[in-house]
Amino acid sequence: MTVQLVLLFIFMVTASVTDVKTGKVRNKDIVIYLALGLVLYGIFAAKGLMVGDATTLIVLQRAGLNLAIAFVVSFAVRSAGVWPAGDAKTYVVANLLMPLTCYKHVYFSYFPGFTLLINVFMAGIVYIIYKSAVVFIKSTLPSASLMSSASYLKKTTAKLTAEWPSHLKVFSSYVIVFFTMNLIAGEINSRAQLLEKLAPEAFIVALFFIMRPVGGFVNSRLSALNHFILYLIFAVAVFLMNGWSFDKSMEMLANMSLNALKFMVFYGAIRSVADYYINKAQTVGVDIEGLKEGDLPTREFLNSLSPDAKESLRVAPEGITAGEAETIKRDVVGKGGDRAVVYEPIPFVPIIFAGVIFTVIAGISSVHYVKLLVFR
Repeated sequence: MTVQLVLLFIFMVTASVTDVKTGKVRNKDIVIYLALGLVLYGIFAAKGLMVGDATTLIVLQRAGLNLAIAFVVSFAVRSAGVWPAGDAKTYVVANLLMPLTCYKHVYFSYFPGFTLLINVFMAGIVYIIYKSAVVFIKSTLPSASLMSSASYLKKTTAKLTAEWPSHLKVFSSYVIVFFTMNLIAGEINSRAQLLEKLAPEAFIVALFFIMRPVGGFVNSRLSALNHFILYLIFAVAVFLMNGWSFDKSMEMLANMSLNALKFMVFYGAIRSVADYYINKAQTVGVDIEGLKEGDLPTREFLNSLSPDAKESLRVAPEGITAGEAETIKRDVVGKGGDRAVVYEPIPFVPIIFAGVIFTVIAGISSVHYVKLLVFR
């Protein structure tokens, strides 16, 4: 365990320094520490099998399953555009080097790394809130006035009034996703045998990951009438689950509705901060000639390009290629422009390091830690 922790600490320090300096994680470091982690488990297996320790194979099975799931999850997150491939690989290696005995509370015995994943993203949320607050205080707040604030509030209210049907439909789509996941989680918890029961905080974290893409899919594919039909189906499903008991069913529906409202308020607040961070706090203007490989142009800037230029771009989370940078330069200069707007890179490896440190010290997820503090 001590050797694993030393390797974990050295790897995270090395990767963090490299990420801050260059914006990338070296594949060489990934391969070296991945190999060292596997060698450690190989030595552990040899020693255990030689003395006939029956728990050796169980530990190896848990470690191997945790590593495999961490690999799938990390690259699923990468495919969603949350972090680049280097950060995904860093999370996988951190899972391998993190001793399983560090976890004092896990949500899934076959994937203890889910606790580390929660801590990483909670550290990311703290960073986003902090950076957004700093930018707001330094740039937005000084230029704000009573007149400008009143004007902004008036425009926003007018826009919401004019577009309330579409906003209501989006809200309804998110509620449908919440109800569906709630019923699925309820069924898993009531029938769980091979699968383990879902803790409420794990359910909330999972909802945060899927709410926007799944809610957007529901909103785009279903009409308002379909929404109404789905709510009727939910009501029938609840009555079936409660043996057609009116009192129990109404209590369950009321609790689900209240929980959905609380989640939407919390989710909306976090999303508002995240959108402000993405569109304001994380963006920076650069000279078009300075645009280079690895830069990540903002969506708004990319949408301003000509159709031909946009058609040839396949922007990955790792940033644009050298060829894509030249395409953008030609398009902007051809239209008489001289600036590009890009996202500042998020120091995600140091954020992963912060999640690792919290996991090693506390042994539980930060969400579970807060839950213990509030409800102890």
